[in-house]
Amino acid sequence: MAEFYLTQTGEQVQEELNQVMPNKDDIATEVQARIDGDAAVTQHCNDAVAAENERALGVEANLQHQINEIVGGDATVTLTASPTTIFVGQQYNIALTASTNKNATSIIIKKAGTEIASGSGSSLQKTDTVTADATGSISYSAEFIISGVTRTANRSVTAVHPIYFGAGLEQADVLGVEACKATARTTPNGTYNVTVATSPKYIWFFVPSGMPQITSAKMNGLDFPLETQPDAIEGGVTYKVYRTPNTQEAGTYPIIINPA
Repeated sequence: MAEFYLTQTGEQVQEELNQVMPNKDDIATEVQARIDGDAAVTQHCNDAVAAENERALGVEANLQHQINEIVGGDATVTLTASPTTIFVGQQYNIALTASTNKNATSIIIKKAGTEIASGSGSSLQKTDTVTADATGSISYSAEFIISGVTRTANRSVTAVHPIYFGAGLEQADVLGVEACKATARTTPNGTYNVTVATSPKYIWFFVPSGMPQITSAKMNGLDFPLETQPDAIEGGVTYKVYRTPNTQEAGTYPIIINPA
């Protein structure tokens, strides 16, 4: 049987290996550097591809937006409300209609920013029951999505205190009387046909203090005299009071307030 004898120590073997591969550490460092370099190049390429993809998506989105604008460019949108002026404290059913001349993929009607109805097509209707607690506006809007583009129409309903007008000897004959209440309006401007059934009677106008006031009046093209009286209170509302200086004879008086 052959016999082998260890004639070198471990240190001597390692020394001989070092002489055979004196640069092994440098080689390992070079290999790692090349690996790291390849990873950096790969990352750079990946970043470049991602940036180009993002740019392409942006170009595509912009082109699509332009196409949508062209397709829906002649779209018209409207929102109507009836009535548009209401009295404070009285319940109303507000009829809302959102319309467009295109086919909308989405129509949303909002009240003060909150959705109250949704649909699609060319029209959407909604009845909103309201009772205003104070004067001011109730805002409605309709949002249409047409060919991917959103278009909006707005409408407001205004709550007011009533104007009173009529004939009588005392304020109480007119102020607060339902039959003497003018239609809901935001200014006193317009024509009032005042009937004096039996003479003599004054002609009165009561305008809420928060409204524009009476500056002039005419009848049949001539000035119609009205004098201011002390303010009056009705239902907690302050009214500016206007009255003819003298009583009027029986008849119908077409009075134009604040003529243009």
